[in-house]
Amino acid sequence: MTKKKNNQVYVYILDKEFCWVPALLVEQSKEKATVVVTDYKSEIEITGSNDPPPGRSTKTVTVKLKDYPNSVLPLQNVVANNHNVKPVADMIDLSFLHEAAILYNLKARHIQSLPYTRTGDIVIAVNPYKWLNKLYSEENRTHYSRTLVWEAAKKDCDPRIDLPPHVYESSALAYKGLAISGVDQSILVSGESGAGKTETVKICMNHLASVVQQEHTVLDHDTASLDMNVITKVLDSNPLLEAFGNAKTRRNDNSSRFGKFIQLQFEQGHVNPQHLTLKGSECQVYLLEKSRVVHHDDEIERTFHIFYQLLAAPDPVKTKFWKHLQGKDNTHFRYVGPTDTHSIEGVNDSDQFEKTIQSLSLIGIDGETLKTFLQAICVVLQLGNLTFAEDAKDSDHSVIASTNELQILGTLMGISVDKLSATLTTRLVKVRHEETVVPLSPESAKESTDALAKQLYDRIFLWLVRSINEATTAGGDLESYGHIGLLDIFGFESFPVNSFEQLCINFANEALQAKFTNDVFVSVYAEYKEEGIRLEEITYDDNTHVLDLIQNRTGLLAMLNEECIRPNGSDSGFVNKALHSNSKSPALIIPRIKTSDVEFGIRHYAGDVMYDATGFVTKNQDTLPTDLMECAQSSTNEIIAKEIAKTTTSACSQNAKSSKGSPRRKQSNLVAPTAWTKYKSSLDHLMKNLRKSQSRYIRCVKPNSLKKPAIMEHSLTLQQLRSSGVISAVTLARSAFPNRLEHTLILNRFMFLLPSKHRRKWKSLDLHDPEDQKDASEMLLTHALEPLLGENGVKAFVIGRSKAYFRGGALEYLESMRLKALETPATKIQAVFRGHLARTVVERRRKKEQQEMYNFYNGRAALIQSMVRMWLAQKERDKLYVKLIKAQAKALKKQKKQKKLDNAAITIQRHLRGSYIRRRYAAVFAKLKERLSLLDKIDRIQKKINKMKKNRQKELEQAQRGIDIDHGRDIWEASQLHIEDIELSEAAQAIELLQGEHKELQIKLKTQDAVLKPLQKNFDKLMEENKKLREDFQQAHERNERTKKANQDLITRHEDMEKQTAKLKEELANLSKMYAPAANGRLDFQMGLNDILEMIRDRCDDGELVEEVFNLGQQVHNAASEMQAEANAKYEQNVLNSPENVKRRLRSGGTPKTPNIASARSRRNILHASLGKIGSPGLGSSTGSIGKEKKVAGGHKL
Repeated sequence: MTKKKNNQVYVYILDKEFCWVPALLVEQSKEKATVVVTDYKSEIEITGSNDPPPGRSTKTVTVKLKDYPNSVLPLQNVVANNHNVKPVADMIDLSFLHEAAILYNLKARHIQSLPYTRTGDIVIAVNPYKWLNKLYSEENRTHYSRTLVWEAAKKDCDPRIDLPPHVYESSALAYKGLAISGVDQSILVSGESGAGKTETVKICMNHLASVVQQEHTVLDHDTASLDMNVITKVLDSNPLLEAFGNAKTRRNDNSSRFGKFIQLQFEQGHVNPQHLTLKGSECQVYLLEKSRVVHHDDEIERTFHIFYQLLAAPDPVKTKFWKHLQGKDNTHFRYVGPTDTHSIEGVNDSDQFEKTIQSLSLIGIDGETLKTFLQAICVVLQLGNLTFAEDAKDSDHSVIASTNELQILGTLMGISVDKLSATLTTRLVKVRHEETVVPLSPESAKESTDALAKQLYDRIFLWLVRSINEATTAGGDLESYGHIGLLDIFGFESFPVNSFEQLCINFANEALQAKFTNDVFVSVYAEYKEEGIRLEEITYDDNTHVLDLIQNRTGLLAMLNEECIRPNGSDSGFVNKALHSNSKSPALIIPRIKTSDVEFGIRHYAGDVMYDATGFVTKNQDTLPTDLMECAQSSTNEIIAKEIAKTTTSACSQNAKSSKGSPRRKQSNLVAPTAWTKYKSSLDHLMKNLRKSQSRYIRCVKPNSLKKPAIMEHSLTLQQLRSSGVISAVTLARSAFPNRLEHTLILNRFMFLLPSKHRRKWKSLDLHDPEDQKDASEMLLTHALEPLLGENGVKAFVIGRSKAYFRGGALEYLESMRLKALETPATKIQAVFRGHLARTVVERRRKKEQQEMYNFYNGRAALIQSMVRMWLAQKERDKLYVKLIKAQAKALKKQKKQKKLDNAAITIQRHLRGSYIRRRYAAVFAKLKERLSLLDKIDRIQKKINKMKKNRQKELEQAQRGIDIDHGRDIWEASQLHIEDIELSEAAQAIELLQGEHKELQIKLKTQDAVLKPLQKNFDKLMEENKKLREDFQQAHERNERTKKANQDLITRHEDMEKQTAKLKEELANLSKMYAPAANGRLDFQMGLNDILEMIRDRCDDGELVEEVFNLGQQVHNAASEMQAEANAKYEQNVLNSPENVKRRLRSGGTPKTPNIASARSRRNILHASLGKIGSPGLGSSTGSIGKEKKVAGGHKL
């Protein structure tokens, strides 16, 4: 069956995976309905659009109407033109208000990053999982304050109409209600962990503080009474409570593990009572999760933030409070353990600890008080490190195995180790006048230690709350102040295993739900009264029966208190009594098949919850044994001692009150106020304050468990909407009339359902007048809904002043009638549209063919033009190629010619340089050969001298053995020795003179080396210029000619140098005949040096100068060597002709023998060594230096 889209009916159907999915109604009967639904694969694909996502198919499904409320499929609130879900800011404006409509409206706004939605006076806050700067800007806060507070009196309508939903409207209206009406206000924020309750409370508090500041800034009234310090303290108290009361859980990294009710205290202005001044605040806390101190899921969850902050602080900081924290982190304490998170909300634990210390200082906790306070926290940490084991002497007793940890704990608490050990491993039971010491097993001792740790942390937390209140509470009579309260408490909880804590939390939610239901009823009552609807039409269900089941005299918790008082009270005994006493309660669930003696259930407003009563009695007792309390009370830590003392005093006073009626029976140490009694008392006080105030509700919703933006999980969201009371509030608001439409919309949408004969009566009506619209709407609905008229004449609708309210199924019936009435005109419209569509297609096809023909011929013409242009371009290109080839040929020819000339120049230069080098080095090698032969001669002479020395030594030894002289011969020999000494003395003087001249020559040679270095630099510069000269062929040629002339001059000079060298050799040969050849050698050195200097001056512009200098130095060295050889030969000749040798020859056949030959030999060795110093060492050094310069400059090594 084909229908026009405007006539289609869009509905929601139930789905096991996605709860509710959109569908298109195809056909409907009394029991069944056929719909077309898209085959969705994930919730992300379900965006509120009725068009299937790409790649997704549709399927036809038949559903049973009995599975739906009032046996009617819930209708969608779609936009007329695109049939997608129409998101609205206030869900009261939804035409079809039901569970599915609420879900998809919230989802559509969540995808658009609109986290806030109204449902009347209720604000629903969906956690966006990202910070929206514009939404919380200073301008936006000011806008809400100005519109809802300062300018609201100027408007006749609801000032919220022009404002999008926001929690700022709750805080602004609360401020306005207190300032103008003088009625205390309260803002109730609820939701499950991770929904954003704590952040919402902070946003509201900041906005209220900003309203106060704006008031004094704009109006400038009561400025003197504005105390910014109070505002700072009030706002900064929140981070303190988070540090000590929040923890990381699986659902939320910064989850509040307690409930709190903060009352802001305002004082009315003296000049204008409607202007308020924030004077202080007071905080009440509920149900701190003490069990988290001793147990949490390792690495996934964490205990309270303060433990991680303290242990993450730098060692110099944390050791100020307790020295044993040096080098310790969370892994050193069992209660804390490892963690996978080291920062919360972008701030690491170390930085957060610094902020916590600053906040503590702001409320007056610093110095020794701060140290005592944090040491109390350390006591809790240290208790967790105690371990217990069985006593080796008695298995029924236990001992503390970790003695070192016990010693540290005792020092920290100021309690003796023996007292601590006895208190933790035994139990002192007092019954009447008897005291019995009962040993504890290791398991019981550990449980006792954990109980002490939980109790200590609870008392420390309460001490902190009292300290905050003392710093922030206004002075004077508190009743004279106006209050705005903000409640942040756990939402409804239902887990696989629910215990005592869940029962307390759900009871609090039941009490709040009762107030919520009453408040919603009042608002509905006011709306119906304004619309002129009779009040007897309104009926609703409340949760009184659930509250009675829990808190009545025979209720569950009364039975639990009674079981705690009994000596042998047990969890199973409590369950049996509770089920027997309340068996007729409609809220109690009694398991048909008992699998446990401690199981029972309650039908809460948010759903059925089954409870496991294991541990109910122990948890309800909530007290420490007397000996444990007395031990803790003896601690030197003032906070621990005083807080435990307060607990003891409170228990004693409570026991005294309960024992007034029976003076004979004395209370034992096991009797104390129960946890339920204390919790019920504080909850009654809270409800009393809330009843005196005008309440505003903010319901926080966690859209997904992934903590990602723009994703909404249907099942999780619906569960929270039900548990927060939003669904029940909608049900209550629409209990009598679930749907409503404005009169103008009814007339526009259903006008054609009225027969024309009745429509004639409308001619007398002005459809723009509200009263006439009401009459026309009533006439239309009376006729259209006549089949739904009840047996008692009860209509299916009620007409109000601006709207019509429909009973269940009435609006759906109207929609089905509208669908049937539009079928015939729809067929005609479809036929006309199809004809128009066909004509449009034919005309479009004709134009397309004409366009194709035009494009064909136009393309052919363009092809011919392009070919002609291509031919002309190719012709022009060929001309350019010819010119280019000719130019390249000329350039190549010129380049070849130039290259030929360059190669010729290079060849000429190569031959000239080679010829010059060969001639030059041939002469050098000849001279070298000659000098080598001279060196060989010197070596041979030296060998002969050494041989002569050995022979002389042998002769002297023989002469010494044959000495036999008389006294006269001794006198003659002495005179000869005297003469020899004189000669040796003269020779020594000559040697000293020669050594001095030798040193002077060495100095001059060093000076010559300094002169050679600049010459080396000049040589390098000449080499660079030589390279540049190669670039120009003509200049290279001229340089070549000059080089030839210079080579000729060099040859001539070389010949002159050879002649000079021969002359020097002759002079050296003549001088070698003298006794002192070294002195003559000095003159030869000076002459040689003069020639070297002349040569340097003459050839300073020649690159070969260094080589010539080397050659000259080598010649001088050879001449000096020859001079040394001649001097040695002269010395040997003189020695042979000496008187000693004559005596030796006389003694052995005419040769005389020498007396005291050892002394003469030593003097002779000294003379020989002195003469040896005149030789080549000095010259060799200088020559070596010149040779080094030669190697660097010329690149050769001879």
